[in-house]
This record gives sequence, C-alpha cells and structure tokens, in this order.
Amino acid sequence: MGQDWLAKYMIPEGRVHKKYGITAVNNMRREQFSDAVINAGNAKFGYNFAKGARGMVDPNARGNWLTPYFGDRGGFGIEPYRYVKSLGHSTQAIRDALPGSGLKEGRFLHETMLADDLAAAAAKPIPPPPPAVEEPKPGTRAGHAALGNTAQGIVSPQGAAYGTGGTGEAFGRRKPKITQQQLAALMINPIT
Repeated sequence: MGQDWLAKYMIPEGRVHKKYGITAVNNMRREQFSDAVINAGNAKFGYNFAKGARGMVDPNARGNWLTPYFGDRGGFGIEPYRYVKSLGHSTQAIRDALPGSGLKEGRFLHETMLADDLAAAAAKPIPPPPPAVEEPKPGTRAGHAALGNTAQGIVSPQGAAYGTGGTGEAFGRRKPKITQQQLAALMINPIT
C-alpha cells in the first residue's frame, strides 16, 4: 500500500522535478480522482503543480480522515480497508467516512465489508434464552395464592332452592330414566 500512483501521470521531466501539468490533471479527472485525493497524493509523495495546472485543483479540498489512506492506485480497496481496520477503526466508521473522503471505492470493497460484518456477528455468542417461568393464571387457586389471596374463606352464593334435592329438575325439566332396553341399544358390539 502507498506506491506512488501519481507517477504514472507524469512525463519524464515531471518525475525529475516532481511537478505535473494540465494533461496529468485532466487524465486524473478522467479516471475520477477527486481534488482531495490529488492533494493527499501530492502531500504524501511531495509533488507540486506546474503553472498551468495550479488553478485546476482546489488547494483547500482535504476530504476527511480516511482520504490519506489511499491504495496503490489512488483508490480505496481491500488492502487500504484492511490497513485502516487494523488501526482500530470499525467497519461502520469506515463505511460512514467513505462518501466524504473523495476516494474511489474498490471493486470488492463492499462485499469484503459485508463479509467482515457477518463474521463479527457470527463470532458473538448467542445469549441463552431466559428461563421459562410459568405464571399461574388468575382465577385458579395457585393464581390467587400467587397474587396474595387464597381460596380460604371464599363462599359461593347459594340459590333459593339450595338443599332441596338432586339435580333432576335443576334446569326446569324432569330427567327421564334410561331403561335397560335403551342401555342395551347403546352398547357397542366389540366384534364389529
């Protein structure tokens, strides 16, 4: 990482004097290098603009903290990403800084970032689920006891006919008696 990618835009005389002109700047623009990246390359490799090219690049374009970490071709690919990550920056911080850096993004950069995110998520242990606590339902004896109440002392209301006899006429009708003949008809034949 950090090879002199600006040298390929120089003519032989420019390499000697560490200056480049209008054609070099136009070629860089054609390859979509931003002013911030060109300025970062100049600062890193010690280049200057020739007279004609001085006004073509904004000298105040600085990008952000990620701009100086360009790769061998002046962009931000997998190798610069891994280097910046080794410095302690998170994938999300790098992802957030990329648009303001002015760097061209490498071909497989986003796939690499996604793979790192997935690997980090897979490395985290999954916490065990909380133990299942069976709550007693209100209305049951356990439910009343769990709420601080017990069934002790609860009296059900009694109707006017309480204690007068069985349930034969409980619903206002007589309950017919089942005869032996009816019982025999209801029996199931185990052979068929």
